[in-house]
Amino acid sequence: MKTRWTRIDEVRTGSVNSEDIFDPYSFVLLVGKGTVIDSKTLQFLKKRNVTWVPVEEESDEIEKDLTLEAESAIAQSSQQMLVPDLPLILSDEKYHLSMDRFHDFASVILETGVANLTDIEDLSNDIVAEVIKTEHSILNFMTDIAPGFVVKHGINCAILAAAIGQRIKQPWHYLVQIVKVALLHDIGLIHATKEKSLFYVENVLKQFAVTPIDRVRAHPFLAVKLIERMNPTFLEPDVSRGIVHHHERFDGFGFPLGIQGKNINFFSRVLAVVDAYDTLITKVDGKSILDPYHALKWIIHNVKGIFDPDIVRAFIDISGLYPTGTIVRLNDGRIGSVISRGDRTIARPILSIEGKEVETENESGSYIVEVMGIDKMEKSRRVE
Repeated sequence: MKTRWTRIDEVRTGSVNSEDIFDPYSFVLLVGKGTVIDSKTLQFLKKRNVTWVPVEEESDEIEKDLTLEAESAIAQSSQQMLVPDLPLILSDEKYHLSMDRFHDFASVILETGVANLTDIEDLSNDIVAEVIKTEHSILNFMTDIAPGFVVKHGINCAILAAAIGQRIKQPWHYLVQIVKVALLHDIGLIHATKEKSLFYVENVLKQFAVTPIDRVRAHPFLAVKLIERMNPTFLEPDVSRGIVHHHERFDGFGFPLGIQGKNINFFSRVLAVVDAYDTLITKVDGKSILDPYHALKWIIHNVKGIFDPDIVRAFIDISGLYPTGTIVRLNDGRIGSVISRGDRTIARPILSIEGKEVETENESGSYIVEVMGIDKMEKSRRVE
């Protein structure tokens, strides 16, 4: 089966919905994948201002060729950067320098438990300065974990968090604080995941951890304790709470305290979104859990459950509905990689097709009919 996006007035009753359909304004799930569409469903979708519906269509011989073409496009993108031929969200030099600086900081923390916090202060300000200068819709960054997950993840989350903060018009001081939270939120993992760590660290973990799982779940507390031991006044109260509560959920079912909704620290709510996105697209053994489109789709699906809708909306304003690196097929059969969201709408991205930049906003007859995701590629391999 393949997906054909069809105008809602042209959808026949009895068609099968091939993708989850979300409310275009609130991101609430309206109709689940695999639903047989009847007249009531169509009427309901029209009332919710849904104009296009993904329906299943029988595959043909062309489908196999298109799948192979898309697989080739994905293979070319499966390098260290999300899209190898695209500039990074920060300049290449600044990005790698930031990675090196944070790697040095984390290495010292691992070895001694004590590092120079001025390095984090300076790095946070430098990242904010760079993000403000960039085109935020081009979310191209590292997905491999070569320098270590905590390092790569910290830098990527810091960049994305700063971009969201700027999108919702936070002042410079707040942007720097958001970046600090993003950089340091998982710093406790470098000790918590070890069977035995430094004496001081073990004493901290004993307060929270009984089992190996408890040790990992205690990493937000450990991060704050490590920083406070170096300098008790370095973290402002909001930053400390941002780190400690970054695993809280919007519905109140997170940890450690089960805080709900807007009562969760603002920095934590921002971090929850960028933490999930970067983790989902991170390559482990050369493969990501999800491609960018399906990672964003998963986040949208969990709005009001895990994530703050306002933060997700700000992230979508930056990324578009088809984030950088998404492989898509147009209605005319062309396959390309998304390199940026469009200037006027989140649903019509800028693509790279055979080395040429294509603005789908300016091609009135062209539109996306399918996302050629990692899961689809894996399924096609198993079938063959």
